[in-house]
Amino acid sequence: MNQILDTIIALMAGSDSEEEEEDKQDQDLLMEDYASLREDNMNLEQQNCLLQNELIELNKELDSINVKNKDLQKKLHMTKMEVEHSMRWNRSSILLDSIQKSQSTTKHGIGFHKAKGPNIHCLCSHCGTYRS
Repeated sequence: MNQILDTIIALMAGSDSEEEEEDKQDQDLLMEDYASLREDNMNLEQQNCLLQNELIELNKELDSINVKNKDLQKKLHMTKMEVEHSMRWNRSSILLDSIQKSQSTTKHGIGFHKAKGPNIHCLCSHCGTYRS
């Protein structure tokens, strides 16, 4: 019986060492996984920092572009107003010039007095000629 008891104790001791060996292997695997995850986390934090810096730079660039865009819109509006004002003057000049040219041969238009009609009181009723 002693022998059976010794065998059982030896088997139990062997099974304990097998469980301890499996636990140690599991612990080693967990430690490797943990170290790998920490390394991945550090790499991701570095990438996040770089991306945040890039985002800050892009926001500054966007703000600068927006300011330039507003300035250009103001200049465009002023230019449109100047062109419109200039076109009004050009159109009125062209119209006045064409009136002047078309009417100058008939002596009617800008700069000419209207022709006065005949004075009825000076018209001779006998011969139909004017008297002065």
